[in-house]
Amino acid sequence: MKKYLFLIYLFPIYLCSQNYENVKVKEYYDANLESVNENVMPAPLMEFLVADGNNDDLFGDRISKVLSSLLTMYETTGDKAYLIKFVKNSFIAQNVRNDIANSSNHPGWTEGESAQTPGRRYLDGYILKSMAEFVYLVRLNPQLFSTPLPTSFLLNISSQFFPQSCITYGDYANWLGFRVNQTLDWYIDNDNWDDNKGMLDFNHDALIINMQSGFALAFFYMGNSDPRQSYQDKANVIAGLYKLQIIIDDRCNCGTYDAPVFIISIHNSYVWFDNGWTITKNTHPCVSSCFPFYSGTGEQDNLPEYVATPEDLSHGVPDLWVPLAYNRFAPNSYFDQNDMIRWRNTFAKNIYDDGDFHNNCEGNEISNVPACIPNGCPINQFRYAAFAWMPFYQWDEADNTASAPNVYDILMQLFISDFSNGTPTSFNSAYYGGFGEVVKAQWDKECVNLSMYKRDVKYDQDFKVKNALTIDPASNSTYNTANSFAEPFITTPTFTIEPNVTSNMTAGEEIILKPGFTALSGSNFTASIVPSICTDGHRIGSPGNGLPNIALQNNTTSKQNKTAIKSALPVFQNNLTIAPNPFNGTTSILFSLENKGNVTLKIINALGREVFSEIENVPTEAGNYNVPFDGNKIGTGIYFCVLQVNGEVMQTKKMVVL
Repeated sequence: MKKYLFLIYLFPIYLCSQNYENVKVKEYYDANLESVNENVMPAPLMEFLVADGNNDDLFGDRISKVLSSLLTMYETTGDKAYLIKFVKNSFIAQNVRNDIANSSNHPGWTEGESAQTPGRRYLDGYILKSMAEFVYLVRLNPQLFSTPLPTSFLLNISSQFFPQSCITYGDYANWLGFRVNQTLDWYIDNDNWDDNKGMLDFNHDALIINMQSGFALAFFYMGNSDPRQSYQDKANVIAGLYKLQIIIDDRCNCGTYDAPVFIISIHNSYVWFDNGWTITKNTHPCVSSCFPFYSGTGEQDNLPEYVATPEDLSHGVPDLWVPLAYNRFAPNSYFDQNDMIRWRNTFAKNIYDDGDFHNNCEGNEISNVPACIPNGCPINQFRYAAFAWMPFYQWDEADNTASAPNVYDILMQLFISDFSNGTPTSFNSAYYGGFGEVVKAQWDKECVNLSMYKRDVKYDQDFKVKNALTIDPASNSTYNTANSFAEPFITTPTFTIEPNVTSNMTAGEEIILKPGFTALSGSNFTASIVPSICTDGHRIGSPGNGLPNIALQNNTTSKQNKTAIKSALPVFQNNLTIAPNPFNGTTSILFSLENKGNVTLKIINALGREVFSEIENVPTEAGNYNVPFDGNKIGTGIYFCVLQVNGEVMQTKKMVVL
C-alpha cells in the first residue's frame, strides 16, 4: 500500500523575521542622492562645474565617495541605474579636468597647491580611486563588459554629458581607464613618487596616510586590470608601508619612539597617528640638554608633532580603504584577519561609546587639528563618518575580542535613530557614501524587503531581493520623491517596462505589483519566486486579482497585443525548488501549480532507481506547496527530484545530500 505524505499549503505567513529587514536604507539612499547637502551629484550642478581651487574638494572629497558608493550599490542590488549615474557623473568629471577645461598641463582636478598648502593633490587620488575601481569591476565581469550602454537620447541626458562613442560598458571602462592612467603617469613623471615613501606632496615629503590611500587603490585597480606591473608594485609599496616600524630619535625634544604605524592597544584594537609613516622634521639646529648632550646642526625628527594627533574617525575611513581592498581581492598578502579584527575593535570598542562617537581612534576628543580650532571638537563631531566603517561588520564576533557591541548593530541603530524618517538630512555629503556600505551589509545579513517607486525602464534591467519586492509607484511614502530616482527622470506615478526591454524581477517570498505598474506590449517581463534560506516562496500577485496590472499598449485590445501581454505575465507555473540544496539532514521541496491536477513527486538516484515515491497521483489544487524531506532516509550522494503533473514531467532538479 502506498504511504501518502500530506502536502503543506503555504498561507501568506512570513517565516523569517529578522531585526532590520524592514529598515529602508536603500530607499533612503535613492530618495536623497540628488539632494544631499552641498548638492553633490545633481545634473544641474555637475554639468557646469569647472575644476579649480574652489571645487577640488567637491570633486575629490565628496563626489569621489559618492561615485564609489554607486559601485557598491550596483554590486549589492544589481540595479544598473547606479552604473548609469556613475558613467554620467564620472564622464562629466573627466571633461572638466584641468588639462581639458582650463588648458592646463595638469590632468587632475586640484589647483592652488603650494608650500603652505602642500597636501591638496590627495584629492586627485580619491577621485582616481573611484574611477579605477569601476574599470576594474567592469573588466572583471565579462558579461557586464559586453553589455550595451544606453544612449544619452534613451536616457534623456544631454549628449555633451554622456559618452557617445562608447557602445558597451567595456568601451567606457577602456576610455575611462586611459584617462586614469594619464593622471597617474603625470604624477609619476613629475617626481611625485618615491619607492621608499609612496606618494609625495608639494615639498616632496611623503603624503600622510589618509592621503596615500586614493593613489594606492588607483594603482591597485589599474595595475590589476590592465595588467600593469609598475602600478601593482606601487600599490604594494604603499600597502607594505602600513606595516612600517617608525623609529624617531628626537634630540631637540628629548624623545625617542620605536613602534609600528599601527599600535596594538586595549581591546585588541589598533591606534595610530594621522601622519602614518610621515615623520615631520625640525629644520632648525638645537642645543640639547638631553642625555647624551647633543648640539645639532641639521634636521631633527619632531616627535611631539608626530604623536600630537591620533587618527580621527573621519580620516580613519580612507586610511582603511587599502586594507579592505587587499582583504577582498588579495587576501593575506599584506593584511590578515587579525588586522581586520583590530580595526573592527577600534571602531566598536574605542570610537563607539554607548550611542555616541568619539572623535579619534583612541576613544577621546581631538582639539589640535584645524577643523577643531579654536573651540575644540566635541563628541559626535564626526558622527556620520561612522557609516563608512560598516565593512568591518564582517569581523563581528570573529574571535573572543570582537564581541558586542557589533559594528552592524551600532550603525543600523544610528541609521534608525537619525535617518529612518526618510526626509533629507543636512550633513556633510562626504559622509553620504557610507550609506552604500550600510545597504551592502543589510542585504548580506537580512532577509531584506524592497519597495520601488517611479521608474521608466528603457534598457534591459533586473530587480532582485531576498524577501518581498513591492512595486508601488503611486505610494505616498516619503521615499517616493517628486522625480524618479533613475534616469530618464519621470514625475508621473508609474513604473513602466518599455517595449523591446527585458526585465526580470526575482524575490524570495513575494512580488507585489501595485497600480501604476505596466509592462507594455513588446516587452519581455518575468517575475519569479526563488526561495532563499530565509523564505518559503509563496506568491506573486497584485491586490484584487492575483495578477500583475499589465496594460495594453495604446489601450488596444487586438489579438496581437493580447498575445504579447500573455507572454509578459510572470513565469511561475508548476515550479520546483529545493532549499537548502546541497543539504545535510532535512530540506524543503517547494513546488507550485498553476491549475489543479494529480501530482507525483519522485526522487531518483544516479543509477536511475527510485528512492522516494511516496507521493503518487495525489489530487492537488492550484497553489504553492512545501514538502519537508529527510535526507537521512536516502544517504549521501547526488539525486534527482522529479515533479509530474497529470503524468507529465514538469521539472527535474538535482539534489545533493551531504
